[in-house]
Formats: sequence, structure tokens, C-alpha cells
Amino acid sequence: MAGTRIPDDLYQQLQAIRAELLLEFGSEAPVLQDMVNIAIIRFIESWQTVERQEILKVLLESREKARSRMGHRD
Repeated sequence: MAGTRIPDDLYQQLQAIRAELLLEFGSEAPVLQDMVNIAIIRFIESWQTVERQEILKVLLESREKARSRMGHRD
């Protein structure tokens, strides 16, 4: 999955969270990769529950928006 890109707006939000954590915890603060790993773990756990249909709906909506922005290219 090397080279996977995070949209700029999400990356900026993660950076802001990281800055807050640095102020509070200093060098012990989680890094961006830690935050992404937790988000992926939570996504997988949610996918394996009754939340699956809700997540699928959001995923399909997100994909539709992305395709629209790209002029329907894959």
C-alpha cells in the first residue's frame, strides 16, 4: 500500500491533532502513522459489525464524489 495518498485537507487535520498532542505529551506524543493505524483498526472492527451497511453507504458516496471530481476516470 506504499504510495497511498491522504487528501490534503485530512492531512492538515491530522497535523493539527499532532500539534496538540505534541504540546500535551512532547516526544511521547503519537505520530501520524499511529493515528492512521488506529483509524484503520477501528474501520476493520466496525466493518465486522452491524455498522457494515452504514460504512458501505459512506464508502460508495465517497467514491462517487471522487469519480465526479476526476471526470469519471478510474
